[in-house]
Amino acid sequence: MRLVIVFATVALALLFAAPRPALAYDMPHVRIDAVVEEDGSLQVEEERTFAFDDDVNGVFWTIPITQNEQGGRSWPDVASLKAALVVRGAGEPLERVGSAEPGESGVFTVEEDGDALRIQLFSPHADGEEATFRLSYRLTGAVMVWADTAELYWQFVGPGWEEPSGDVSLTVSFAGAAAPGAQAATDETFRAWGHGPLEGSVEPDVQSATVSYSVPTVRDGEFAEARIVFPASWVPGLVAASGSSTERLPQILEEEAAWAAEANARREQLQTVIGVGSVLQIALPSALLVAVVAFRLTRGRAPQASFDQKYLRELPSNDHPAVIAAFMEGGEAGERAFAVTLMKLTDEGVVGIVADGDGSGRGKSPAYRLRLLKPDARDGEGIDAAVLRVFFRGGRTESSFEELRSYAESSPDTLNELMDDFAAEVAAELASRGLSTPRGGFPTAVTVAGVALLAASFILAAFTDGATLLALGIGFTLTLVALIVAARCRRITPEMAELRARCEAFRRWVEDCSSLGESIDVDRPEGRRMLVMATAVGVSDEVIAAFAGPRSAAADVAEQAEQAAFEAETFAYGYGGLYYPYPLFWWYFPWYGHRHSPHESVDSAYESAASSIASSLSASAGGSGGGFSGGGGGGVGGGGGGTF
Repeated sequence: MRLVIVFATVALALLFAAPRPALAYDMPHVRIDAVVEEDGSLQVEEERTFAFDDDVNGVFWTIPITQNEQGGRSWPDVASLKAALVVRGAGEPLERVGSAEPGESGVFTVEEDGDALRIQLFSPHADGEEATFRLSYRLTGAVMVWADTAELYWQFVGPGWEEPSGDVSLTVSFAGAAAPGAQAATDETFRAWGHGPLEGSVEPDVQSATVSYSVPTVRDGEFAEARIVFPASWVPGLVAASGSSTERLPQILEEEAAWAAEANARREQLQTVIGVGSVLQIALPSALLVAVVAFRLTRGRAPQASFDQKYLRELPSNDHPAVIAAFMEGGEAGERAFAVTLMKLTDEGVVGIVADGDGSGRGKSPAYRLRLLKPDARDGEGIDAAVLRVFFRGGRTESSFEELRSYAESSPDTLNELMDDFAAEVAAELASRGLSTPRGGFPTAVTVAGVALLAASFILAAFTDGATLLALGIGFTLTLVALIVAARCRRITPEMAELRARCEAFRRWVEDCSSLGESIDVDRPEGRRMLVMATAVGVSDEVIAAFAGPRSAAADVAEQAEQAAFEAETFAYGYGGLYYPYPLFWWYFPWYGHRHSPHESVDSAYESAASSIASSLSASAGGSGGGFSGGGGGGVGGGGGGTF
């Protein structure tokens, strides 16, 4: 047993205590704006946020002095250099001085460092502090004019940074695009590509003559590069000074097509690794768990419940409906647990349900919305508060099911964290009630296999930059269950067997109540709790509608179009001062103009949000936007920086 516990401890250490090198700082945000001037120079403004993990005297940039593809000199204009410390969105300028000593503040220096300029910004900060610095300068040589096009070829993040640059965004605009007589931008004369991390994306906007680049992370030693072709008429000053008779566009298109093909092939290979690895991360722990369960079942069956009646005409327990829903689904707090919690809160007057449009549901895009009537209920701990934080995230007091889906696409990490909090609350309640999946004891070899699976999954997740984390989490859960089964070898507890027998008897009664000539009174609080509990144990909406009995006169009146406004107000605001139980009842019926009931809608929205995985972007060979390729490297600029 002691050896089993040691192996389980190692498994947890592998998952939660991965070695991470000590960093002097993090750069969580990088924003860069660049304007191509009419003389061909590039006016650059960088803002980098530093989160310091050590005491520092300041930060520095290095900008190379090099040559472009035409052999022209590229260098930052020293006279144009400006630096500032950004405080609450406003820049506090730093004074340029000839020299400075560590500990000084509010100044910056510029010096040649080999084939580069080194710009040091003196601004002491302590461990744990965060600061944003702004550096602006004019760069020559990044733009070239050819016989058939003008070209910007520039590394906006160089490989010389000491630590990864996070959340990098670049916007490139053209001062000469709107000049009188400038050639209009078309798909043929205005194209853009990006080189560097395959997770990067580039989006040219022909109408505004801007290009937006976005890269989640540029690791230390890597670069992010912009390549844009545009009409030479946008840089008339450069045409007059250094026009070339060489045609460039065919070479650019050939290079970018080859690099895009290579990048997409790498993406496909990576997706294959991710796909196969994800399957194995789930399949192998599943096989281990099946073997463990099979072994346990040979040791004996679950205890016999004392409750042996066919029907149960009362609530099977006083547990939270989400706990019962998760218990009946093997401990998983999924869409059913989420939906029954919202139903419970509707019955308690915490949440109101309304439909878009004029209240009749006849709007152009009918959709259901929930309104938070008691915002204080969102604070604190517990299952109810966790669900409210998911649905009414970010301080909202009203949200639709469709907005939940959209939020999953725009902010998957944040929503996933909120959903995890909800699942954790349900799991904690299951554990406190002794309703968690039981575990039994197995040979030490099972634990060794589980630890090996976790280690392999962890390595794969690191190799794929976290793309298999979802599969790793599922596999970890399966493996952890198997490990604990191997460590304890306990069968289903009498409490679990008793509760399952009661829940199944309650479900049988609900499903058979129509044929038995029975129903419930939804006017009674206990009757409405039964509606919620019926959903929790897995009864379908159609059966529940029959279970609740015929609609009352109040519900019939609500069906009339002229009562639509009253319906919306009644459902949303505490029933207009009247005792009106039907908001809960209406979870199970489609409203006017809607093809699905609110219950079906919230189930679908939660499932879509939980399974929303962003598809990887493909690199564009034509310069019309898309993902980065892994080629390039010929752009000027680059450099790096760090702290001192």
